[in-house]
Amino acid sequence: MQLLREAGNIRWSGAIPAEQLLRSWSEHQPFEIILPDSPEYLGSVAGAVLRVACHSNNCRLHAAPGQWSQHVRALSLESKHAEGMAMPAIVAGNPGGAAQNPIMLPPDILARRIHRSLDSWLLERLDAHLQPFFASNTDPGRPINLKIATDLRAVMAATWATWHASFTDEPVLLGHFLRLMICAVDDDDNRDAAQILVGPNKWAVILRGTAVALAIAAAWEATSPKGIRPGNLVRLRNGDSAWAGHGCAADMINGDEMSLCAASFMWQTQFVILVVKSAIEVSRIAERPFARVDTDQPGLSETAGSGPVIMSISRDFIDAVAAGLVELRALLAAVEARHFEALEKTIVKGAA
Repeated sequence: MQLLREAGNIRWSGAIPAEQLLRSWSEHQPFEIILPDSPEYLGSVAGAVLRVACHSNNCRLHAAPGQWSQHVRALSLESKHAEGMAMPAIVAGNPGGAAQNPIMLPPDILARRIHRSLDSWLLERLDAHLQPFFASNTDPGRPINLKIATDLRAVMAATWATWHASFTDEPVLLGHFLRLMICAVDDDDNRDAAQILVGPNKWAVILRGTAVALAIAAAWEATSPKGIRPGNLVRLRNGDSAWAGHGCAADMINGDEMSLCAASFMWQTQFVILVVKSAIEVSRIAERPFARVDTDQPGLSETAGSGPVIMSISRDFIDAVAAGLVELRALLAAVEARHFEALEKTIVKGAA
């Protein structure tokens, strides 16, 4: 297929419609993608095409390497937010062809069509793994790698049914949730850096992050996805206030190891559900309390100077989810109590 800028539109032509690019993921279909223009000239649709290619080993980009190589490398091999991303092959020259079935669309509309088809496929893949897990802790390949009690899994299943329906009904909600799950930097002005990471190469960590968020949502009242920044989660507390939350399974933050910089990062939400990527990082954090409240960093006005509640996978959390819903609720109640205790100390200190 070929993408060509014509005035304010993108001319898409070739063997398949744009929405069928997902076959590169779902069917391992090889694609030859012809890009005569620079990425800046193609606008947001360039990021959508690169998202497909960066999670596939069967796509080749026919483009000017001088215009595309540095741009693609920065978003894949040298991403500041993820490890292990592949860079698609970039071949100089235009092989010709791919002129059939042309359509003309504005770049943003075409990009949304591609991203939504990819997000929808990922959602169904998440659902296909989560449903057997809810039923019997089945976890092929152990991407979730948690043993969760039957009663907690039952509530998680009901919570996921609601989330799944919302995600299906609101593509923007799904895209926002996935993008922030794989990237800590919540920046609407640079979406490509995060959105390109959402795909099969990062599916396992997205799955684990979603499962941990579901466990906490099941035990913590009225926690659900949100579609606008800050964060990708919201918790309605006692019906009278809302906490924004960020469920995050990113490898890095701006090039630094997540486990080393998460506590000092300027999160924009009242709580953070941090899902580190491997046992090494888990062991580093396991010695800390389940919820760490950093009062030495500037926080949101809603927290009166106290930092967010940062929850990570610790021994306390692992034991609580294995024990059941009552135990996890007790742990989260203790987390919240420690948060407000720290908040009160901060207020008293500020008043003095």
